[in-house]
Amino acid sequence: MDTEPPALLAPAPPPPPTLGVAATDFYGRDAHEKDLCESASKPDWLYLGIQPLLVAGAIALDTQVFKYEAFADGTGGSVVRDFGPALVGATWGMFVGSFVPSLPKCSTHFVTTVPPEGQVRTQWPIAIAMAAFAGVTAPIVDYLSIGSTPTNWTDGERVSRIFVASTFAIGFALFPYLVAPKPLRAMRELYKIRASVTPQASFVSYTIQF
Repeated sequence: MDTEPPALLAPAPPPPPTLGVAATDFYGRDAHEKDLCESASKPDWLYLGIQPLLVAGAIALDTQVFKYEAFADGTGGSVVRDFGPALVGATWGMFVGSFVPSLPKCSTHFVTTVPPEGQVRTQWPIAIAMAAFAGVTAPIVDYLSIGSTPTNWTDGERVSRIFVASTFAIGFALFPYLVAPKPLRAMRELYKIRASVTPQASFVSYTIQF
């Protein structure tokens, strides 16, 4: 007695593609990644070029406006004059701190990717080193720019200028990592895209780095 052959089962649908980064995935995977890498592969000349102008303006205000300034009644002179080293320290700190973030961060032939185990290279050590360098050199820049100091300045005022310039320089040296220039901003976005997680992909964390 003939038996009917078993009905053929429809093949299972193929699994969805797993989006990941291969070991040899050196290039931009789409037009958006290529545009980001192109932006990150060039120095931000505008960001670099405006910093010396800010330093020059701060030095001009320090030497021509705040150096001999005092309140109308003759009091508070040291408080007003401390605006000078504060401006010099802030602009000098931004000038020193903007070098590394403004340099190229990507190559069109090699796109840096965060490995699956997480980011193994961070930028905070060089950021802290540049901030420390700015803090040490800012008082020197301030005193070299103002020239001879008036004889009525007290020792306390002279010391305070050192600490004011150094403190502002350290703080503002980290400013380019908060308001990032174009190469660093594009590289962060590229890291974020490549560290995205899909249901089929392994877990990769993404953190904002200094």
